[in-house]
Amino acid sequence: MDQTFGSEWEKLRFPLYSAQRIRSVYCTANTPVQKWKEASPSLLAVRDGSGTLRAGGNAYDLGAGEALLLPAEEAAELRGDPGRPLHAYLLVIGTGMAGAAAVDGPGGLRPSSLDAVRQPRRISGDAGLASQLEELFVHRLPRTEIRHVQNQLLFHQLLLRLLPHGQAKQAPDAELPSMERSVAYLEERFAEEVTRERLAEIAGVSASHYTRLFKLHTGFTPSDYWSRLRINRAKELLLGGADSLRDIAHKVGYKDEFYLSRRFKLQEGRSPSEFRSRKVERVAAWLAPYAVHLRLLGVEPELLIADSSEFLKPEAEVPAAGASRLIAADEPPETIRAALLDSRIELIVGASPHLERYGQSASRLRVAAPLADIPWMEIGWKDQLSLIARAVQRTERADAWLEAFDREERAARELVQARGLAGQTVSILVAKPGRLLAYGARNAGYVFYRSLGMLPPPPVREEMERRIDQFHSMEVGLSELGRCDGDRLLLISVPDKHGSIGHVEELLQSDAWRGLRAVQRQAVYRAEEDDWIPYNPVSIQLQLRRAVQLLLGEPFRA
Repeated sequence: MDQTFGSEWEKLRFPLYSAQRIRSVYCTANTPVQKWKEASPSLLAVRDGSGTLRAGGNAYDLGAGEALLLPAEEAAELRGDPGRPLHAYLLVIGTGMAGAAAVDGPGGLRPSSLDAVRQPRRISGDAGLASQLEELFVHRLPRTEIRHVQNQLLFHQLLLRLLPHGQAKQAPDAELPSMERSVAYLEERFAEEVTRERLAEIAGVSASHYTRLFKLHTGFTPSDYWSRLRINRAKELLLGGADSLRDIAHKVGYKDEFYLSRRFKLQEGRSPSEFRSRKVERVAAWLAPYAVHLRLLGVEPELLIADSSEFLKPEAEVPAAGASRLIAADEPPETIRAALLDSRIELIVGASPHLERYGQSASRLRVAAPLADIPWMEIGWKDQLSLIARAVQRTERADAWLEAFDREERAARELVQARGLAGQTVSILVAKPGRLLAYGARNAGYVFYRSLGMLPPPPVREEMERRIDQFHSMEVGLSELGRCDGDRLLLISVPDKHGSIGHVEELLQSDAWRGLRAVQRQAVYRAEEDDWIPYNPVSIQLQLRRAVQLLLGEPFRA
């Protein structure tokens, strides 16, 4: 029995991780840029300040509490924002691969999922990473055995948070199973002339054997799969409305618009022009905010792919959740594709960055349904509603709702102006565990600054002028709190994972807080996160009414 156990254990050898080194990185006025290139994967977590990291051909805006997982051999350049010194920690992670046989089999060492990462990956929802790295840095030279063991435990806690970002989101072609590699090849090159022989070669099987294996793997023949990819991409372009049918045909790999129309009707039972004019009914929403947009347009999502089952509070004037089937966004692509096919989804409404956050992409899901790619941070909620309405052919309904909201917005602004409040400065602060944020043009900031015409504090105004609708929030330290003072202050409390708001009470007892003009004038409004943070049409309307009631002390309903 011992011998058998030993044999099986050899087959299950995994990488031996080590904390190779950790260093503190500063970007100051004297040294605004830091550059490095590490031979192993590394984790960068920002302690204070803000800046931009350039790596992998992309730029990543970073603020306090945010973190990036960087691939091995990645040249990185970190640049701090002028006037806001950036302090970060960089942990280099050894994966045990050096000098080892990186093969999956008896006696071999399995590849590390961190070594599989090829592009920087933003580690979302992990604001505590910077604090953990700071602890590792402070105790990087442990003086006692106990501290050494504590460091080991802390390091492996970090690994448990990082490994899913390698496993769930990265599986480079060289490490995908053979059939999966061939399918991925077809998904990325569907507009090209791809032969069965080429796909079989990638899969490492004979051409005669490939079709049977492909159908076992996907449920479709290679030709049917290929056709679905092309037709669903054509649907995406048709919904976009900018291309001619001839241009669409060429973009998806067909010789002309007549052949596209024949293939389209064969698969869909209708022509491209009929598809353009027919309302889309069976829709999947990727993450809850877009489900709210759809419900407002009278479309109940058949499928909600989300990280939460929460939608809106009951007072929201939108049909309640009922028919939607919920599936977790971090399910494997195969599971989500199967759910889309099973629900006969005609259109996925979502944003590419949200898909990428969960290791998905339009190319991987396109065989099941086309994607209406609706930008999230790049545009405001009104434009989002209009784009979604166009995608599901509900433009008239969206226009009518927006016109009614504009009337309500004007009435609210006139009422606030009549009371002499429009020129006052309102500071919107969100107190999270370990972080204090000043909000800008989105969420509650939209209502106070855009709808009601009140003024943001100077640092927020500067960012709003520079980034417009893309400016969400900025980190504020206690020493900077005075710059975000105002005539009035909205404080939104976000409890920690245990439901405690002790961090908010600490803020309220600080000298920096007590010195604020709004605090001294007793013009502070305490608020809950759920009432002011959601960013969608219905929530913005509710926030507008709440804002007027806060300012005037009386209910508002236009």
